[in-house]
Amino acid sequence: MGWQSRREAVVGSIVIAAVLLGLSGLVLVGWTEAVAPPWRAAHGQGVHGTWTPTSVSGSKGGPIWLGDFVPDGGGPVQRDVSYSQPGVAVREGVPVAAVEVGTQVYAVDDTSAWVFPAVVASLFTLLLAGMCWFVGRHLRPRRG
Repeated sequence: MGWQSRREAVVGSIVIAAVLLGLSGLVLVGWTEAVAPPWRAAHGQGVHGTWTPTSVSGSKGGPIWLGDFVPDGGGPVQRDVSYSQPGVAVREGVPVAAVEVGTQVYAVDDTSAWVFPAVVASLFTLLLAGMCWFVGRHLRPRRG
């Protein structure tokens, strides 16, 4: 392998920067999907109702509770809806005031479930932006 020409170096750095920017965009979209439902629930959006735990299954991250969600204004009961807080003490058959957003329910009084995913998304986006800056700054050909 020999030395690259300036043109090849420019093309290579543009390709690397484009790949990193694309990856950054995908990660940001994915984390937005993780942040949006708990944010909406924390700000009173979504369907208010009662969630009653019916079963639990174990996992490495803690127990995953499934239950039945009944909207406050009536409507069909949604079965096997997961509860967003795996570490919270939940007892089978004891109803919890909840807000349903998408496929999960969130406790009405939980206003911080969105914070951790938002922090992780911000840090990862900053990391990828730094990598793009590095590629643009250090791998482009020098003038002169």
